[in-house]
Amino acid sequence: MREVSCKATAVLLDTVEALGLSAADVLEGLELDEAHLHDPRMGLEWREFARIAQAIHALSSADDAFMERVGEQIILTPRHNFAMEIAGHLFSCRQLYRAALWSFSPQLFPVARTRARDRSDGGLEVSLWIDDDLAPCAPFFRLCGGVLRALPRLLGLPHARLDMEVTSHGGRYDIRVPRQRSWLRRARQAARVLTSAPRLGEVLAREAQATHDNYQSLIRAHDDFYRMLRGFGEGVVVHRGGVVLWTNDAFLSATGPTSLVRGARLDSVLPPLAPLEGTTFPCTVEHRRADESTVLLELTEQAKVPFDGEPAEVLTVRDVTEASQLRTQLAQADRMASLGTLAAGVAHELNNPLTYALMNLEVLQAELATDDDDPSQRRRGEVIGAVLEGMTRVRTLAEDLRTFSRTDRPEEENTAARVGDVLDSSIRMVRGRLGPESRISREGSCAGMSVVGSDARLGQVLLNLLTNAADATAAREGGGEIRVVCRRRAEHAVIEIHDSGPGMSPEVLARAFDPFFTTKPAARGTGLGLAISRQIARALGGSLDARSTPGEGSCFTLTLPLAPTPSAEADPSPRPTFSRAGRILLVEDEEKLRTTLATALRRHHTVETARSGHEALERLRSDPRFDAIVCDLMMDDGTGMTVYAGLGSDPLRDRLIMMTGGAYTAEAREFLEVTDCVCLHKPFELDELRSALDAIIASGPAVA
Repeated sequence: MREVSCKATAVLLDTVEALGLSAADVLEGLELDEAHLHDPRMGLEWREFARIAQAIHALSSADDAFMERVGEQIILTPRHNFAMEIAGHLFSCRQLYRAALWSFSPQLFPVARTRARDRSDGGLEVSLWIDDDLAPCAPFFRLCGGVLRALPRLLGLPHARLDMEVTSHGGRYDIRVPRQRSWLRRARQAARVLTSAPRLGEVLAREAQATHDNYQSLIRAHDDFYRMLRGFGEGVVVHRGGVVLWTNDAFLSATGPTSLVRGARLDSVLPPLAPLEGTTFPCTVEHRRADESTVLLELTEQAKVPFDGEPAEVLTVRDVTEASQLRTQLAQADRMASLGTLAAGVAHELNNPLTYALMNLEVLQAELATDDDDPSQRRRGEVIGAVLEGMTRVRTLAEDLRTFSRTDRPEEENTAARVGDVLDSSIRMVRGRLGPESRISREGSCAGMSVVGSDARLGQVLLNLLTNAADATAAREGGGEIRVVCRRRAEHAVIEIHDSGPGMSPEVLARAFDPFFTTKPAARGTGLGLAISRQIARALGGSLDARSTPGEGSCFTLTLPLAPTPSAEADPSPRPTFSRAGRILLVEDEEKLRTTLATALRRHHTVETARSGHEALERLRSDPRFDAIVCDLMMDDGTGMTVYAGLGSDPLRDRLIMMTGGAYTAEAREFLEVTDCVCLHKPFELDELRSALDAIIASGPAVA
């Protein structure tokens, strides 16, 4: 215990008052309740008691002799007169000193340690000290010297002769005990005391009650302390030389054993602590529990503490496995977000040259098709057709990159992912990972099937499952097969991905979805893919399960709820292929794409061009007579969003067609979601742009 009994503070404050100091002055600035300090049932932290003693010393002008007089006056205070009569015939002087050191001192000052040794010359050598980690208080040990000097006065004897050596944390006292009274005189005093037996009984009863109260208080403090440690969130173990003395439940939960009895070896639970010497604490160690699971434990530095009266060490342990997993997941998510941003940027940079290349090829193909009778022209047309096919495949790849690089997460219960399209994209993305002898096939139909969620989220799950299947089949000699089965079951879409890989043992299958569990080499897997995929499936209201047979392969089954079928609406009026010529403002910062689009559109329309959003707004302020505006969304000097905002309430805002190679900023994605602008994703076909323009021009009269 680190408390001092308030019996001691009450006596101390009364004594300094008797010596001329004000208790109010002593307690000024200490923020202590004087009523609390006079309640014998209460206790006070040692550091607060030390502050009181230091304040008394300071008010006496740092007079050490004054502190000794305080100690003497404590013995001489009137409240001890009757006790002095009792002690006079019950104790010898030596016995009185030992009673004071072994009984009264521990009751009043549990923090203090005592030792007494008889000297050959009849004197006593007494040592008092406190632990080094407690607040220093040399004035207290001066006060103790005064008490020891005046103690014989309780027996009616003169002061003892005393020499002392005092430090901040202890004192050593050489005491020359005064001569005891004669036997006859002590007998007479004993007779007088015996005649006052009722009064003696009252004193003894009062002291017995006080001793009982102190004992009960110690028991309660002991129980409260260990109850607090047992409920402590971090694991605590007390050991002596590696032998366990006490643990709390949190330690047993973190380290894994169901029971750890007192006397067990600590290294039977934790790794040997010797290698940790010299390690900077707190440190983290990997620990394999009795159930073969692995956890990360954070250990704090071992502190020296007394336990059952003997030195011991306490070690605190905290299970940081989940926190470590979360940090790794965040790092992985950050890396994936960075890769997504990079992929979106690559797709955006590909889309502009793809757009003008495809459009130029379309124009060239249309011009060559005018003379089908010329064999050389037909041959050129075939070559251009082959080039167009190759460029179309590149466009599909760019679209796949855009799908899988989406880092936003819209409200997925309001979106629908097209199973067939996303599955096709996923298969194309993973095909290059297959070995030369491996093959992938599809069974069942996904036509018209949509599930709750976004294309990006569904694609993330399917791409991970297909990648795992490709890795599994690569391990089989002679190649393997991946079968993708898609079917409808009630109100759910079911996608099964079978592989003919080596399969999984029951032990591996049981942990397949655990975060950070992987059978792949460190450079090829983080153990997060399946865990995150199952998390996504559950978030979308579905499930992801697995079954496997060693030596035969595995099957992962993804089940997701079908998206609600939109209510039937009347078929919109067919778009005209061409209504009439219009005046078009084309806004594009990529020069070659701007030139290509302008050339293609001028076959039917009058086209003006601008190189940036700001230039477009300047043009519109001076000449707003346009039937439609075709504008790139992402530009350096004023974006499409800038043009939209600059138009304000101008009717031209409803005649705005946006082009984008990838809305890879949150602002751009939000803009497309909340506005009604027509948006064409690059690389688009020229006919898509012509149809959009024809619809806008046909919706109203041309600008005068």
